[in-house]
Amino acid sequence: MKKIMMVMGAFLMVCCFTKAKAQVMGVKGGFSIADISSTGGNSRTSGHAGLFFNSLLTKSSRNWYIQPEILYSGEGERFQTPVGDRVIALSYINVPVMFQYYPARQVYVEAGPQLGMLVGAADKDPSSKINVMSDYNKFALSAGLGVGIQATDQIGFDARYNFGLTNIVANTNSLHYSNVLQVGVAVRIK
Repeated sequence: MKKIMMVMGAFLMVCCFTKAKAQVMGVKGGFSIADISSTGGNSRTSGHAGLFFNSLLTKSSRNWYIQPEILYSGEGERFQTPVGDRVIALSYINVPVMFQYYPARQVYVEAGPQLGMLVGAADKDPSSKINVMSDYNKFALSAGLGVGIQATDQIGFDARYNFGLTNIVANTNSLHYSNVLQVGVAVRIK
């Protein structure tokens, strides 16, 4: 619980930093396709959902915005076994801070860092579910790159790829990164 409060505090600090120039907040969500590098598994399809704030980076920057978010993200991977699918289901609370550039009025590109905190980890097969939190590091850092379209003043669509930068597996000499493609919709609340 203390770690969740730390992540929430970091998110609120970023939001307070942008409060002076805050324009919009909203909700977003969609589906995610995740994998863990160097394990030989297959992609796992899951989802993501959360809140965002979007504001001008500075008063004089008409095309540059900052968008801090707090998202739940289902990650991990799956393996094919003789008895059926085996799934490594990882649950993260992520705090991305995306810098967006609008080359055109309704189209943007974005990039930025993301801090993730592991809040759940399970190894599941058709007959069992095992808690494997101790097998994974509690925090993960990644870099996101994406594109988006602001279809209307309230509705937008985006696609983002998060490249894992830190090893997510604990107590190993091998490097395993969480990589996630997210495609979703964002609804602005003014």
